[in-house]
Amino acid sequence: YSIGIESGLIFHMGKFFDLAAAVVYDGETGTSGTSMGFEVPNDVVERIQAERRSFGSIVDELSGVNNIGRKEGAIAYFSNNILKRAEMNEQCVACAFIPRIYKTMVQK
Repeated sequence: YSIGIESGLIFHMGKFFDLAAAVVYDGETGTSGTSMGFEVPNDVVERIQAERRSFGSIVDELSGVNNIGRKEGAIAYFSNNILKRAEMNEQCVACAFIPRIYKTMVQK
């Protein structure tokens, strides 16, 4: 399998959420999944828009951790280290496999 993972902000129900998404490709078809997501605080969204900066650069500044998005992730900062970026990535990849798992279940 080839697996691609990307994270970022989505706008849903009038709010911005941070989540991760994955695609699993087997050479013929791709299936997709997402992770848990969290609502980005309004003051952070306002800074992104007003300063025209990336979410990552603002979280780096707030957390004092350079490239936090490549380490524990923004979710670690906003959850006070209860949740980690690796968990989000695991979830989105696992969810991208669900259509494949289901297909094997119904073919039995």
